[in-house]
Amino acid sequence: MAGGAFSLWKMQTNNVKSMAAPNYWPKQSALKRSYSEPTLIAFIQPYCKSSHASVKELEKIMAKVGDQSKVFIVLVSPKNVNEDSPLINKLIKIPDIIVQPDSKGQEARVFGAQNSGQILAYDSEGSLRFVGGLGLPRNHKESGIAKEQIQSLVLKNIVSQSTTKVIGCSLFNESKKGDKEK
Repeated sequence: MAGGAFSLWKMQTNNVKSMAAPNYWPKQSALKRSYSEPTLIAFIQPYCKSSHASVKELEKIMAKVGDQSKVFIVLVSPKNVNEDSPLINKLIKIPDIIVQPDSKGQEARVFGAQNSGQILAYDSEGSLRFVGGLGLPRNHKESGIAKEQIQSLVLKNIVSQSTTKVIGCSLFNESKKGDKEK
């Protein structure tokens, strides 16, 4: 099933410095943010190879911050996502997260998400504090920064760097197949 869905959902990887994420929590979103703690949103395309690295980073973040933030994983994917896929099964097992299907990409568009692995962090006031990528290659100069900044926001309410690159499959571009950096 995953192979067939993969061929239907063509991907292109983009290397994007910053996103067009809204500075304040958008009223058009169906996702309900927390008013007492930070809210994190990670956008994942389940058939993207780099999504596995993003989920691994998310697991590390959640091991540190636990239930001290509200966390949404927005699955941007074709209509028929294979719920038995290893990646989705891994996501479902991470404590304290809410997995939200987004088959038409509506939430991703509301938040300006463009790539799998993009994470947004909003504070309890609804202000955007961080936008970046999870799962950057280890040799990348910004590798691990997203994890550090998100943990710092949740645990100390401090963010020293507000953006990092996002390297992952495009959530919307269907013109090319693959998981390669541009």
